[in-house]
Amino acid sequence: MGKLARVGATMDLDRLPSLWWDPSTPAEQRSGLVSRDAEGAITIELIGTLSGSPFPMREPEPEILHGVGNQGPLFTARRTMRSGARFSAPGFPSEILRPRSMIVGGHVDETTRYNQALLRTSFLADWLQMSGVVVDMTEGTDDQKGSVGVRYQWPTIQTSQVAPGVTISTWTGHQGKPTGSGYAIDEDVALQVALETAIPLDDLLQKYVMPFLDLVSFGTGRSNAIDRLTVRTPSVVTVVGDKEHLDDLDFLTEWIAKPPKVRERLLDHQMNFAARDVAMGFDELVRRWFVLHENLRLALAPFFGLLYAPPTYADLRLVSISQALEAYDRSSGRSRQAMPTKEFASFKQVLMDACPEKHKDFLKQKLGYLNELSQVDRTNYLVERARVPLQRLLAKRPTFAVDFIASRNAKTHPDKEKTEMDGLQMYDLTATATYLFTACVMLDLGFDENLCAQLFERQPAYIHLADNPPPAAS
Repeated sequence: MGKLARVGATMDLDRLPSLWWDPSTPAEQRSGLVSRDAEGAITIELIGTLSGSPFPMREPEPEILHGVGNQGPLFTARRTMRSGARFSAPGFPSEILRPRSMIVGGHVDETTRYNQALLRTSFLADWLQMSGVVVDMTEGTDDQKGSVGVRYQWPTIQTSQVAPGVTISTWTGHQGKPTGSGYAIDEDVALQVALETAIPLDDLLQKYVMPFLDLVSFGTGRSNAIDRLTVRTPSVVTVVGDKEHLDDLDFLTEWIAKPPKVRERLLDHQMNFAARDVAMGFDELVRRWFVLHENLRLALAPFFGLLYAPPTYADLRLVSISQALEAYDRSSGRSRQAMPTKEFASFKQVLMDACPEKHKDFLKQKLGYLNELSQVDRTNYLVERARVPLQRLLAKRPTFAVDFIASRNAKTHPDKEKTEMDGLQMYDLTATATYLFTACVMLDLGFDENLCAQLFERQPAYIHLADNPPPAAS
């Protein structure tokens, strides 16, 4: 017997019996089973086929499917892909569909607009460090034992106006339950996105949900998986009395970032920074992050790719962080010219005039990038910018820029004559480059460079790296 259950904040679909149909032909329903595996991938196994054909593989794939489970939930499967079909005894065809995402709780379509989202992630509560759980202790006396009680006091809500008509705020909920020895409180911490004007679902996710997920991951220095994401739309409501209440719709998909196998509680010294470390306050931090996230999009993409889904091999990690640093430098808008334009034009003309006629086309092509600063110069500029935040780390690696670019070139342009770094050296270069990128972005956010240094110096991983340079870098 299939089931629909929620384990913690995660929805578990285990071969739930259900009915499915194309919204354009609601009378043509097909029975099936809907499942969601441990990675978050959703599968719909139909008894029969949507088109009625025993061989549906060449039939158009439905953009939207509506469904209903035997325990009542309504499903909307979005952008389904047909991954298999078969025809078996005693003569019943079947097909397997895999939606890229699914909404649980209502029937919607791609024209539906959404105005709210509630985001829960792996380490959001640790990063925000806000809780309404209050423990009261009563000291004992000679005649009476002491006691411990627990109660809930709503924490102060923090908000940020990230754009006109768009507010991001902290959100908490709680539920009390009796235990064998007393009473316990389960607390739920989330981030709420509220829009004055509803927008398409993909825009809501891309413009507001994912950037904040990246902020929490950047602050904690860890991959944050989405534990639960609910959205709301004015199109799906429940009427109670004379008031309309927007229903919570669960958004399910196979996220790139996976939840940790073992849940751990993060403390201050295990993060790049917690929300309370930010002198500018929650509002200013979030607004600056959203601007920076857009401006540094090409640099942040490989950085978060390395954080959310790191490659197995060390050399690929080194190449990824080198791409992030190069894109970051280019995004800064800083001039990459080695000489002023007029001076280089004169220099170039001298070279062209002295070149034999038969080689001029070749020389002209080679001169196209001659006036660009080298990768080592550009990396050294970032090193100097982060000199104070990463003082101890960089002081023990005086040739970091040269070694890093040489190793990067050896991986991106393989050549037997180029020096190969061993595994320990590549690890050290990659970790140092990651701290360099992090420090530069923190400075862009408005962190004081001395505060940055304090935040790094409290992290055991950073302390270990700073104290243990590889032999070649010492």
